[in-house]
Amino acid sequence: MDKMKVVVFEIFPKTGKTLQDMLRSIPYVELIESEVNNTEEALALIFTQKPDVVILGNDFPGMDGFYFTKIVHKEAFPTQVILVAEVVSAESVRQAMRAGACDFISHKTLTLEELSKALDLAGQIIDEAKRPESEPQTPVQTILTQPVKTHARLPTRIITVYSPKGGTGVSTIVANLAMSLSRRNNKVLVIDGDMMFGDMAVLLNQRSNYALTDLVKYCSFAKDGE
Repeated sequence: MDKMKVVVFEIFPKTGKTLQDMLRSIPYVELIESEVNNTEEALALIFTQKPDVVILGNDFPGMDGFYFTKIVHKEAFPTQVILVAEVVSAESVRQAMRAGACDFISHKTLTLEELSKALDLAGQIIDEAKRPESEPQTPVQTILTQPVKTHARLPTRIITVYSPKGGTGVSTIVANLAMSLSRRNNKVLVIDGDMMFGDMAVLLNQRSNYALTDLVKYCSFAKDGE
């Protein structure tokens, strides 16, 4: 994209000014001026102005920031939301990602480089969402349309880590095991079986745009192509 339209919703003037000053120093950013002071007015502005990125202060008056993010993600996609707060915990990051936020950063230690990286990620998601339908939509589709190459290799091994009870550290074990194996030049695929509350993407510092439903979507296509 040529210019990225960004709007800041922050109740604290000092923090808001700092964010706006940083944004003005980024050449590809077009800052949308705003004087709204609650999330209801913010949503109205988003629906009319259609910004590319919304930067929302965690203490902005009105509805909960995570719920606000869900609404924007559902009703104003591909507009991306970056949440900012003074302190960012692992749990708050998980909630933000589940709500559909692009990133969650701390304004207390924020640097121009970190803000630029967050905007770059938002831009990549937006560009992918706007990709013409004629182009490949998912890696799964691309793989299924390619001929299978057969060559000698070691058999794939499947390792399952499971616990009937939540909070036992399964995700932590899987993340560390995957990283350890990958450092030994192994290709590792991690699949989170928790469809509703999985947080592997957060632990591995990745943002996944795909799910098992994307694979199922093309199963019939692969069958017909055999």
